[in-house]
Formats: sequence, C-alpha cells, structure tokens
Amino acid sequence: MAFKGVVAASLGGAVLLLAGCASYGPMPEGTESSGYRDKRIGDNKYWVFYRGDVYDTSSSVLALWEKRANDLCGGRGYSGTPVEGAKHYTYQSYAPGSYGTFSGKLVQFEGEITCNN
Repeated sequence: MAFKGVVAASLGGAVLLLAGCASYGPMPEGTESSGYRDKRIGDNKYWVFYRGDVYDTSSSVLALWEKRANDLCGGRGYSGTPVEGAKHYTYQSYAPGSYGTFSGKLVQFEGEITCNN
C-alpha cells in the first residue's frame, strides 16, 4: 500500500497521524471496490475505468487512471480524456452504544484512450 500523504500533529505531547492510502491495482472480480478495469476495444485502443476508495480525492483517482492508461500503452503516451463520475453508497454500522447510517461517494473516472505509436 502506498501512502498519498501523511500529516502529523502534536496534541499535548501525543502525535496524531492522518494518512490517506491510494492503492494501484485491478478491481477484484465480482466486486465494486476500488481499482481499475480495462478492455481492449481496437488496435491501440482501450476503455479504462478507475474507482478510488472513500479516502481518495478526484485528483488522486485521476492520477491512478492516467497511470493505468500509460501502463496499457507501454509508456508511449496516449490521447483521450476521462469523464469523472461517482458511485454513491449507503451502509449501516453498529457498534456497542451506537448505530448509524452512513453515505458517501467513491470517485471514479472512465474513458477511451488511443495509444501513441
């Protein structure tokens, strides 16, 4: 797991670390979790999709989409622009003494690319 950034703050001698994690890898089959999916749609053409996790920003997910696009093209570069979207979610959580319904969104990008020759 790679760290996007770490912020440390000292509060009365205690240190609080806030870290956001961005992982680069395929989306596990049969899930809607974070990661990439792609499909070859022609000679040097691909459809690329990347979804972040709950801690990822638009800019971090876009960087991961661009990394996947570049990897598919073997580092030769590409043309194509992704479209930003989001997967909205709601879940219920229970812990002793508390219960709540939480919702949010997972940032995602998708688009077609053409690899440079």
